Amino acid sequence: MVDRKIHSEYSLLDYIEFKPEQTIDVGGFKTEDEAKTRIEELKKINPMIEDRIFAKQEFIITDYAIKIPKTMEKYLSNAEKNRILKENQCVQFISNQPIVYRDIGEKYIDNFMETGELLVSTFKRCQNLENYKRKDERELRNIINSIDGKYRVEVDMQLNVNAFLLCTSLNSHFVESNSKYCLEIKDINACLSIITNSLISKGYKVKKVLFGPCFYSNKELSGRVEQNRIKKMIEEQNKTQTINIGKVLSDSGIVGGYDIFFNKDLHFSHENEYRIIWLVNDDFKEDKIIIKVPELREYCCKTKI
Repeated sequence: MVDRKIHSEYSLLDYIEFKPEQTIDVGGFKTEDEAKTRIEELKKINPMIEDRIFAKQEFIITDYAIKIPKTMEKYLSNAEKNRILKENQCVQFISNQPIVYRDIGEKYIDNFMETGELLVSTFKRCQNLENYKRKDERELRNIINSIDGKYRVEVDMQLNVNAFLLCTSLNSHFVESNSKYCLEIKDINACLSIITNSLISKGYKVKKVLFGPCFYSNKELSGRVEQNRIKKMIEEQNKTQTINIGKVLSDSGIVGGYDIFFNKDLHFSHENEYRIIWLVNDDFKEDKIIIKVPELREYCCKTKI
């Protein structure tokens, strides 16, 4: 290897940009000795080249490759040029997370900002709210149509889902609010992490966290299942009075999309809801819990509606 250290009596000129020499990787050498031999041959042409040998390992080493300066490519055989490894491209996927708002009443906002206490709800509570304008009796109830439209089945997931729920809105203007203020959550990612850790610390076995905007429809998921599958679901329900929810999810093609958790009646479209759902392995009777998350206050503020 060439020593690139700067001599102690010298210093780099700051207006000269140092650019490391470009390299290429050539694979296809069956043994380490074969790779070393090729390196030595290339060094006879250019003794100054930097080199490395590395191995591809799949339980056993299956291939060796050499790293050489790109300027040495012209000395490679055609077969070796065909074995130049393509550079791995590192792509970072970033989801733009919105600012969201909660209409929970000024008293509860002030209490949260003082103590960090926050109410986390459930789907059961959404179906039984006293405020009829917000009460959603069809929450988690969806009609699944067969592809040809001949068969349909209404599935009520509410009794079969153990989940906590945080409802927010993408709008800061709440049409049905009686309050002058709402809680603004500036960082969804921080909210997800902090509340998840709090639930786990309380002993709940969180298995998945779903989050995203709701979509509004007539509660029908059309063209999802072949007719014979829906027919079998209906026959099974008639025999056993139960439905295998896991099978419904799988057959409906919902796994991965989880549409059933974000599909709301058109009546609520003005809410522009963005929800966070914690699916847990535990059976619990509560329709809501209070958690203490003082660290979340850093990412929230009280704002006017």
